Amino acid sequence: MRKGEARFFETRSFVLGQDEDGDDRTTVMAVDGSSPPEKEVDGSGPPDKENANNRGAVSKYDTAVLTALHIRRLNSARGNDPFKPRDILESVPPEIFGSMSDENRMNTIRRVLARLAEQKPPVVEKSGQDWRLSTEAAPT
Repeated sequence: MRKGEARFFETRSFVLGQDEDGDDRTTVMAVDGSSPPEKEVDGSGPPDKENANNRGAVSKYDTAVLTALHIRRLNSARGNDPFKPRDILESVPPEIFGSMSDENRMNTIRRVLARLAEQKPPVVEKSGQDWRLSTEAAPT
């Protein structure tokens, strides 16, 4: 694959096993896709992948961070502990970022966390220099 070449994937539910009540425990799994995912965009700008008007579109970085956060929540021992963006970066496969520098990888993780904190309900909350999984977004 050449640098800058588009790579498409889809997300699917993957059953990890059953809990004590017999309900499925699932996570998200990325699988190769043959075409770009359908996105809702406002159409006011060119359809390039870095377009600021595509704020509603989910990037591969968003998906990777959400997956890392989901796994953190499933691991109840660490689920409520504060974390730093570096902790999330270390749990994301490096292939996601390609040849991006470490500084740019960290900036990308910080941007994704900031977007997730602005969602309603928020997925994460800023706590000083650290982040925490939001209790608002926790499943009941």
